[in-house]
Formats: sequence, structure tokens, C-alpha cells
Amino acid sequence: MQTFDREVAKYWKSLPGALPVCYLYESADACEPSNCGASEVVTELLSMGVEAVGSPLWDLVQSDGHQMKPTERAMMLKGAQVALTPWTLERSGCPGMSPGVPDYAGPCGWYYQGLQGVSAFEYADILLMMYSLFHEVSVNGAFSDFPATTTVFANCVPPMEEASSGPSMDVEEVEKMPYEKYGQ
Repeated sequence: MQTFDREVAKYWKSLPGALPVCYLYESADACEPSNCGASEVVTELLSMGVEAVGSPLWDLVQSDGHQMKPTERAMMLKGAQVALTPWTLERSGCPGMSPGVPDYAGPCGWYYQGLQGVSAFEYADILLMMYSLFHEVSVNGAFSDFPATTTVFANCVPPMEEASSGPSMDVEEVEKMPYEKYGQ
């Protein structure tokens, strides 16, 4: 069961034989009465037995030049050993980004706050972001509106221990990956 309403999450967890609950939120900073990802709210829900947290992408990954790195919040949530299911890949496009570039190219728009304007490799940046999410933050899954990127990631990106000598990958490391070993 998943919900953006923390009161609904609390209610579901109070029921006998409660099903697993994933609490999704839009922001850890701008809290509304029902939708809030503030640390004290997430901590309370976890103490009530909520099993998973669905954070927006920018709450878990930040861009440092052309490296994608976990945020402090991501590492705090990882330390809480809660299942993480960020959202949403491939949702917003970049209308009018440049002539000849389709509107669905990214990352840009609301879903990629913090990456827009500092990441310029579009599709490759989304793969780097997924790499950071899965191999550094240890998310359990990622919600995507379209399956293209998640399929490419699952089938074409090598495991961290074989691809990276450090905790964060950058574009140069991606270009050096031994793709022939994994098929083309």
C-alpha cells in the first residue's frame, strides 16, 4: 500500500494484520499537513512500522559537477535501514531545450530539481543518477513512468565492484567501462 498522506499511512499501520506501507512525500522542506518528508515525520512513521519511504529523486541524489552523489538525507535514510523507492524517472521533459532536441530529453523539470542546469549529459546523467541510487544509496527500486531507462540500467550497467574504483562514478568512468564483457 502506498500513500502521500501520512495520516493514511498511520491509519493503515494501526489496523490489525496491516499490509506493508510505503509513505511517499514531495518534499522534506516544504511540509503540508498531510504530505511531509521532514525527518521527525519519517521517524515517527518508521517507529509505527511503515516499511518503505518513497522520496523524490532530488532528495536522495545531488549533482557535483558531472558526478551524482548521495545527499546527506539519503545516507540518513539508508542508515535507518528502511526500504527506499524514489520517484519518478522519465517523467518531466525539457521543452524548448534546444533546436532538434526532443521534449522528453532530460534531466530537467520539477522531478530533477538540483540536477537541472548542472548536468548536461541528459540520458547519461539519468543513468549515473540511477547508479548512485542503486549502488550508493541502496534503494530497493525506483518508480518510472516509462521503462526505457530502467531496462537499460538493469541490463547494461555493470555492477559497482566491477565498474568503479570509488564510491561515485563520473562520465570518464562510464566511458571506460568494459561493455564488451556484458554484451552490446
